[in-house]
Amino acid sequence: MSGGFSTFCLSQSPSSIFSVRAANVPRVVCCSVRYVAAQRKANGKTITGSPWTEYPSPDGRKYYYNMLTQETTWEKPKELQEPKERKRPSTVTSSPVAVRERESSPEKHQAPQHASIDASRPVSSNAVAGTPWCVVWTGDSKVFFFNPTTRISVWERPPELYNRPDVDLLISKPPVKKVPKVSNGEFVPAPEPMVIQANTADSDVEMAEASDEEEFVPPPPKRNRKDSRLSPAPSKNSSGRSTPQTEKPVDPAVQAELEAQRERQERPVEERLRIFRELLVEKDVSTNSTFEKELSKIVFDKRYLLLSATERRAAFDSFVKEKAELERADRKRKVKECKDRFRELLEEAKLRSSSSFSSFARTYGRDERFKSVEKMRDREDLFNEYTHDLEKAEREAKKAKKTKAREAFLALINEAHDKAGFGRSMKWSTLKKALEDDDRYSSKYLSSDTKEDIFKKFLADLPTEQTSDTERADSEGPVSEKKGEKGDEKSISEEASEDAAGDDKNQSAIEAALESRKKAVEAEMDETMKERNRESERHKIQEHEQNYKTLLVDHVRSADASWRETRKLLRKDPRYKDTELLDRDAKEKLFDEHVCTLESKKRDAFFQLLDETEGIHFKLSWRDARRIMGKDKRFSKYDLRDRGVEDDFRDWRDENKEECRKNFQSLLKETKIITYKSSDLVQESEQHLKDILAVLENDKRYLVMDAIPNEREKMLEKYMKELANQGPPPPPTQQESERERKRKGAIATNP
Repeated sequence: MSGGFSTFCLSQSPSSIFSVRAANVPRVVCCSVRYVAAQRKANGKTITGSPWTEYPSPDGRKYYYNMLTQETTWEKPKELQEPKERKRPSTVTSSPVAVRERESSPEKHQAPQHASIDASRPVSSNAVAGTPWCVVWTGDSKVFFFNPTTRISVWERPPELYNRPDVDLLISKPPVKKVPKVSNGEFVPAPEPMVIQANTADSDVEMAEASDEEEFVPPPPKRNRKDSRLSPAPSKNSSGRSTPQTEKPVDPAVQAELEAQRERQERPVEERLRIFRELLVEKDVSTNSTFEKELSKIVFDKRYLLLSATERRAAFDSFVKEKAELERADRKRKVKECKDRFRELLEEAKLRSSSSFSSFARTYGRDERFKSVEKMRDREDLFNEYTHDLEKAEREAKKAKKTKAREAFLALINEAHDKAGFGRSMKWSTLKKALEDDDRYSSKYLSSDTKEDIFKKFLADLPTEQTSDTERADSEGPVSEKKGEKGDEKSISEEASEDAAGDDKNQSAIEAALESRKKAVEAEMDETMKERNRESERHKIQEHEQNYKTLLVDHVRSADASWRETRKLLRKDPRYKDTELLDRDAKEKLFDEHVCTLESKKRDAFFQLLDETEGIHFKLSWRDARRIMGKDKRFSKYDLRDRGVEDDFRDWRDENKEECRKNFQSLLKETKIITYKSSDLVQESEQHLKDILAVLENDKRYLVMDAIPNEREKMLEKYMKELANQGPPPPPTQQESERERKRKGAIATNP
């Protein structure tokens, strides 16, 4: 067991040793140990009636193992020696040189066995009170820390063990090395130490099984090695007595736990809970953390041990819950205060319902009350809420003023009716002139149409039999005169009556002419006013259209926006009330126009990127172009998997190709070396074609056509044939006379 397990642990770190022992992996190790033990047991020779067993070493020598005393020796025990061998002195013991060498250099005998023990194996473990960690010493005097709960081993001290005097004491004093046994001048290794004191049940079973195997399978002694560097560790003094071991000091953590238990018995639970909560308050325990993370803050305080582990966890959870509720309430209170201060700023700003948040932010952006609300979105929501309330209040006030103006105007009509006594035949144009000087008539809350409607409604409410006071006076006048004067009318001369009749006729004609003229003027004025009203309505509609376009520019910046979502978004804007004159169809039409504009801009920007990107030309396929665009960050805002983007690329390719053709055609016309003779010269000699190409290659319009060289050659050939068919150009004099003839013909037709 010792040899097998130590061989297995030679290449393992402390962390791996613990992880292997804790995870039931030692079953494999035990199997290998049993296998080695079985092999050795098969090779061993048991002597009947004796506890000694004889084993062969790898080099052929024999050694002996005592199962009772667990001693191993190269010399044959006396119990196994025959009488002749007992009388014969041992060469090893009788040789003074050998004895002197063995006494003077015991490390030569001890070093081989020490070399067989892995120095990096754990030899001691001490649990740290109040924490899940253990301090572990290895055989080479190194210290590491092991957590049995999480199966973690680390060389660096964990944060939970900082500023712990008990941990400092455990680290400063290494464990006392166990002294090996010496039997008959030979070194016998001490039993292997336990790796950790607080092992699991599985580990205890493993060690028990391993110790059983060790009783039957002794480790073979090793030959002396001269290069051994282990210092001698004699277990006995010259008198043969065991050296007394130093008494182990009391663990400070254990002592502190005992004192805390006594204190817990003396103090009531309520007081201990109060003191522990004071500790949590002083250490500023975070509500967003856990008990394990906050343990390093409170574990070194004496008040930490006033409660048991269960009570500590329950008190910690209760404290964290209460503190979280207090912090949440405090945050709500602070947010409410910030919002109230922001509303005070809004009131001081004397805003209107048509005010915009951007202008408000520019003006009051440096105010502390503006900055008290952290998120810009929250500020804008508060601003919109305030302006919405303002709009509602203004709308209600305007409505109240309109109602009051209607009532005042109706009272004005009643006063005019009581004064003039007009009937249902009264015209609005006639009454309007009589009321124009009154303030109740010129109210800005009443339009001309509204006033006319009020007047017509007033006339409709008048009784049909009612007549004016003037008509009643005209009808009653002659009767009273007849009764009062009786026969005085007969004394009026006929001439006076005729003159009066003639004057009445003239006056009636004048009044009739004036009345007709008045009606014509009123009709003309009404038509003019209606035209003015229509023009005013058109201006208002145009203004509302412009306001709606402004809203679209501010809120709709993507060509993928939908009309339904946009309509909901625009209604939240306080400026939306300035678009009330537009119906739904008009708004949707403006939205479609705006989206088309955005699509056009997006398309133009995409085309410009394609023009600026090297390697993309009109001959390239969409798959190859998409591969190039995928590597360019400028195309990241375009969804290359979208069918619309592919269609835009194909359109760009067609437009670019057509433009290149037109440019190349213009280049051919500008090239003076190409004449009507070029077609024949090219057929006679290729030099003329080389001269033409040498000129064309210096122009970019020719190089762009490299993607379609065959089509470029066909265009060049077609152009030369067209020039050949046209023949030589006319002389300059003929061209001048032709132009003069056309000019004179134009003058003759248009004198």
